[in-house]
Amino acid sequence: MRSLVTVGLSFAMFASSPAYAEATEEPFPVENHQLIRQGIAAQSNGNYLEAESIWRELLSINPHSDIAYNNLGNVLFELGRLVEAETAYREAIRLAPEDALSHYNLGNVLAAQAKIPAAITAYQTTIELNPLDADAHYNLGYWLSIQGQTAAATAAYRTASRLNPYDADIYYNLGILLSEQAQLAEAEVIFRKVLLLAPDNADAYQYLGLVLTRQDRWIEAETIFRTAIERFPANASLHHNLAIVLDKQGHTEDAEKAYQQAIRLGL
Repeated sequence: MRSLVTVGLSFAMFASSPAYAEATEEPFPVENHQLIRQGIAAQSNGNYLEAESIWRELLSINPHSDIAYNNLGNVLFELGRLVEAETAYREAIRLAPEDALSHYNLGNVLAAQAKIPAAITAYQTTIELNPLDADAHYNLGYWLSIQGQTAAATAAYRTASRLNPYDADIYYNLGILLSEQAQLAEAEVIFRKVLLLAPDNADAYQYLGLVLTRQDRWIEAETIFRTAIERFPANASLHHNLAIVLDKQGHTEDAEKAYQQAIRLGL
């Protein structure tokens, strides 16, 4: 007996971009404020080696600048020098332990090194210091879900969605967790919201269709899969799932056509 295809569906990735510290309220001589602006500009333009040189020069002027250490950590992160970046962020935190930005960036670099429990702790600290940081809640939810802490991850995504109600990735990941917990009515609402915000998300169509099939709402699921196929005609799993839905309704001939199309597309 054929079964519905869910292979290939996964969470939207965590937000790994570092957060820049742009404040210039530091005890630098006035002439060095231009250097700070140059460092931020070089960093923003992707000139990371130039930016690294600037932040190290600033640290030679003021070795107690948490802002310079945070931004140095950012360029080292972008250059893939993760151990050095972690060291820079930890130094920024030592100098300014109440700065949520450095804790958030530390969480990202720890996650990038697969130090997941430590990254989770860093995101939790970020949230304690800045409860309105939507990215911290999102990343916390992502890594908690990877660790199998589904209830806590769901709570984190709910908070992230309240703080950033137009981010489709937040809703998408929340929908997956709700689906896994068999909270199908809410999962349906969430995936429909994803498709309003990101109508080109093929996996959201898949999940919505699957959520409907789990409630035996075969006609509605057929509509979803057909709509998705119009947008993604080369997606083999959509054709396969349409075949299952058609078969469940007794449309054997149409189901076989859909299944054969899935095979042609490489299912």
